[in-house]
Amino acid sequence: MVKEFKSSGETDRSVEVNSNPGKGASLLILTQVLSKLFTFLLNQLLVRYISPSIFGVSAYLEFLYSTILFFSREAARLSIQRTKPYNEIQQTHQSILNFSFLTVIIGIPISIAIIMWQLSTDTVSEIRSSMSYFNYTISLFWGSTILELLVEPIYALNQYSLDFGNRSKYEGMAVFLRCVVTVVIVLNISDTNIFNRNGLVLLGFGIGQFIYSFTLFVCYLSNYSNYSVSLVPSKLSDGSFINSEVLSFWKISFIQMIFKQVLTEGDKYIINSFFSVDERGVYSVMNNYGSIIVRLLFQPIEESVRLSFTRILSQIKKSSSIKDYQDALNTIKYLLIFYLQFSILIYLGGYFNGSYLLKILLGGKSSNWLDTDLFQVFPFYICYIPFLAFNGVLEGFLMAISNPTQTKYYTYFMSMVSIFVLVLSYYLIEVYHLGIRGLILANIINMTLRIIYCGIFVSKLFTNSKLRINYSNMVSFISKNLAIVLIGHYANVSIGPTKTFIGFTKSVGICVISLLLMLLIIRRDLFLLFKKVYRKQD
Repeated sequence: MVKEFKSSGETDRSVEVNSNPGKGASLLILTQVLSKLFTFLLNQLLVRYISPSIFGVSAYLEFLYSTILFFSREAARLSIQRTKPYNEIQQTHQSILNFSFLTVIIGIPISIAIIMWQLSTDTVSEIRSSMSYFNYTISLFWGSTILELLVEPIYALNQYSLDFGNRSKYEGMAVFLRCVVTVVIVLNISDTNIFNRNGLVLLGFGIGQFIYSFTLFVCYLSNYSNYSVSLVPSKLSDGSFINSEVLSFWKISFIQMIFKQVLTEGDKYIINSFFSVDERGVYSVMNNYGSIIVRLLFQPIEESVRLSFTRILSQIKKSSSIKDYQDALNTIKYLLIFYLQFSILIYLGGYFNGSYLLKILLGGKSSNWLDTDLFQVFPFYICYIPFLAFNGVLEGFLMAISNPTQTKYYTYFMSMVSIFVLVLSYYLIEVYHLGIRGLILANIINMTLRIIYCGIFVSKLFTNSKLRINYSNMVSFISKNLAIVLIGHYANVSIGPTKTFIGFTKSVGICVISLLLMLLIIRRDLFLLFKKVYRKQD
């Protein structure tokens, strides 16, 4: 990152960003992958010693924490990336810091409202009757949100500068400390009274979460000296405190993010409304294992796409260069090819082997989870993962390139979809008694509708840019891959559900053959991609 900033009398001739954002983004993805893998492995250590109800309550508290932060800061984070550079770097940074204080102003009342509302619900009454120290635990989670909101202005400066290196270091350290503290506390609880033991275990999760947020708070605060700005909001050179264009986009984005949260986290709202604490624990563990690929791989890619394309495509719009549009189209093309073929492997490998592997991970015949329906519903969750992945990358692209009007139309669309999905979920769960399977099916329909909308948007963008999209080749490519899915599916069905290591080995063999066939289909694209990368290295 550029360490020397121009004085207030000097003008900036370029946007102040990390000198090597590509390397920083790669480091961020690697850090997120390693930190999430580390979290997964430590959860694996805990899950053998903790009952489904503990995981259910922990998931409930994490949901409150993430909901508060999402409503408070997500729209601001997206809007700030639209900030146009001022003539002076200091003014650009001050504008970003001023605007970021909006997250603190709205975030603290939102956090208080949500916490007070939840304390009055039957869910909290049920938890209090089965676990001690709950008030201390929920206070720790609330305190975590406050710490992260207070340091958000400095985070925004770091993010706008594309300083992924510092972010990777800070988040990696915070995740490591949270995991270690949580595991050490949980594994050293010796109280045999189930009421106290469950409460102490939950308190351990709360302390770990607070350590995570406190670490981020300290790290980002120590990074403040890198920016020549006032930590207190101050007037800009034009006499205003907040960039009016960014504020206009934020207003639209804030409403849109509310509906996105309902859609993205709608399953958790429904889980907390219609399912018992044990069922919430089942869904939490299933989500932890089932979405590990999404969290390790797809989610960092989605975030990088959203941040990078916001900048890149805004420049493309100004230049209207066909070559730039073609490069953007090729990037999306290769991403979608990778997503499709990797999703096929997830289905063939996960649907038929997921329950077998999950039983081994959770302790085999001695598992505390055998009395639940976790192993029966887990394969259905595997089917949901590809839809989640495709929606993530396409929606990230849409949010990067859309103007306020297009964002508003997408908000309307998501509003209608959210109402439809919530009603559908109610009928599938309560009327047709499908339970968690009904929730998964509703989520698949939800993601499918969003994928269709974003796909049409992307197609129109490049068509209007006078690029020709070869739909016949696209249909041919998808048909060939669908044929591989069908062949692999019936080959696995002929073997039968995986119950032994021999059956698992046979299924893995089918996946390997399917992978080789898919690589054969894209051999030409792989050759061109490698050739392009080789030329860049030269």
